[in-house]
Amino acid sequence: ELTCLQLAFTPVRATALLMTFTTEQQVAIANLLVPGDIVFAWFYGLLLAGLVGLLVRRLDGGWRRIGAVMIWVPLAASLLDVIEDLLLYAIVAQLIENPSMIVMRELPLFAGVAATFKYLALAVVTPLFSAAGIVQGLRTDRSIGALVVYVLLLVVCVSMVMPPLQNIPACF
Repeated sequence: ELTCLQLAFTPVRATALLMTFTTEQQVAIANLLVPGDIVFAWFYGLLLAGLVGLLVRRLDGGWRRIGAVMIWVPLAASLLDVIEDLLLYAIVAQLIENPSMIVMRELPLFAGVAATFKYLALAVVTPLFSAAGIVQGLRTDRSIGALVVYVLLLVVCVSMVMPPLQNIPACF
């Protein structure tokens, strides 16, 4: 599971996880990470930042000021995801080239830290602000356009929260 690899944190766990796959599967994982997941990271980041931006336009006062910062959280998550993908790719590539190689301890550690902050941004911070912002937005703007933004943002946030909730506990 890719989530468990993202949160391996140690060379021993990362290596043990990757060694459960055949070389062909390891190559497929490497190809999934680069360029696959890197491209996906920017798509979800831009989508979520855009929807949060549309929500923020409907808010006022302090909510708008907080929202101006919150727009950047999904993009920061995308950047963390890209860093994590590059680190994981380095681990997979090393083990494909030499399965008996000892992975540098910094690679899974830094990948795990990047993944942790990415998941916090995507599955906690952005959805909490979005939910609170939607409630606030419903008080001030109930136009059809606003309702569409609220529904789309809610659906995207749920889709960002569910995979970590389902996959992370199985890794520990």
